[in-house]
Amino acid sequence: MSCLVKTTTPFISQEILLEALEKCGYNYEIKNDKIYIPSLHKYRNTYFKFVNGKYILNYDSYNTEISYFLTKLEKSYNNVYEIKLKEEAERLERERLAYIESQKKR
Repeated sequence: MSCLVKTTTPFISQEILLEALEKCGYNYEIKNDKIYIPSLHKYRNTYFKFVNGKYILNYDSYNTEISYFLTKLEKSYNNVYEIKLKEEAERLERERLAYIESQKKR
């Protein structure tokens, strides 16, 4: 039986997805173009694959563990994403201020 599970967060960044998995305490293995989650292999292979610009979770059996996993991962992904956005904003602000200073010295 198949089941389609959607999250409100598209997993579009491999870097952020991997960091979110680590923060949730899940190990992963990258093989070819798939990110396997060994601790969720109780039924069959569970992995993320990059399809049409986002990472899609593939698994064979729906159970509460997958639901819990996705909820936890989605929260972690959003937290990591927010941190990355703040870091990028801070980096851009530092560059802007450095540029202004360099223009004053001319």
